[in-house]
Amino acid sequence: MSIVDNTTLVIGRAGAAGEVTASGAVWYAVQVKRFEEHRVVRYLTVKPIPTLLPSIESRRRSPGGRAAVQLEPLFPGYLFVQ
Repeated sequence: MSIVDNTTLVIGRAGAAGEVTASGAVWYAVQVKRFEEHRVVRYLTVKPIPTLLPSIESRRRSPGGRAAVQLEPLFPGYLFVQ
């Protein structure tokens, strides 16, 4: 893999022998800089590379007391590529 705008990508197999899905595809866990996951997914989407970024909803209160819902990565600093 290459470096994308100073975002270091480290590739390793997901699981000891690689996680093979029912369709026979092998997925890899990719380590990226924290808070850069969405940018790397956008970059890889431009190229035809399937990606997966599991996310969860997070509720936070602003200093003014308003509640805001945000999507945050389930595994911060990691995404999965096929």
